[in-house]
Amino acid sequence: MSGRNHGFDPSAYLAGIPRERIVQFHLAGHSDKGTWLLDSHDAAVPEVVWELYRDAVRRFGRVPTLIEWDDHIPPLEALVAESCKAASIEREVLAA
Repeated sequence: MSGRNHGFDPSAYLAGIPRERIVQFHLAGHSDKGTWLLDSHDAAVPEVVWELYRDAVRRFGRVPTLIEWDDHIPPLEALVAESCKAASIEREVLAA
């Protein structure tokens, strides 16, 4: 989201972060305002974020991951499904 809003490559940004500085990932949905994205935490994690999460897991390895959903909160099953997806992606990436 910040990459789109500020015009930088998020994968290149991740590559510049020292591995030892990362202790937790936060994943969330956002609102598309056309010319910019709002970090609203009010929707499912979009595919573009899941792709960046894959990049992050490749770079930083296993790191605790939190799904943030602070507004328009869905049924618990939807939140659990997002958490299970994060765990599945982590397993997939680390097995490769």
